[in-house]
Amino acid sequence: MATEFDKLRASSQRALAAAHGVHTGMSLFLAWRISDRSFADALVDSGLTPRQYSVLLNLAADAPLSQRELVDRVGIDRSGMGRQIDDLERRGLVERRAAPGDRRAHAVHLTPAGAERLRAADRAVEHTLDEVYSALTDAENAELGRLLTKLVEHH
Repeated sequence: MATEFDKLRASSQRALAAAHGVHTGMSLFLAWRISDRSFADALVDSGLTPRQYSVLLNLAADAPLSQRELVDRVGIDRSGMGRQIDDLERRGLVERRAAPGDRRAHAVHLTPAGAERLRAADRAVEHTLDEVYSALTDAENAELGRLLTKLVEHH
């Protein structure tokens, strides 16, 4: 019996075959679909969504951050970010503290429990994405990363 992932892969392969040589954007989109679904599936056991993982990842890199900074980095609207932070805070993974110098603003901090949850999620994500990108050699994977970074930095 085919899993949802198998169905996604098959539909992506059919779409790629139809668009072959026509549209690089379609190839990027189809690769993203497979990667995104695998990424979300890898996070299930950690109890995180991809957006929540991104919040924790950004806080681990640069905490504390304002909610506005997280909106800009994660790419979701303010109300959506508020819901994500509310949920993460209820679970003890982040906490809001008064921002120094501005009593009206809050800075979001990663808690020790949030850091541990992120480490566990990172292990699952790394293993899963290794499988997703296993069709590429190490050199091809590095080149893909370089090219995608170049596109992102350009825009």
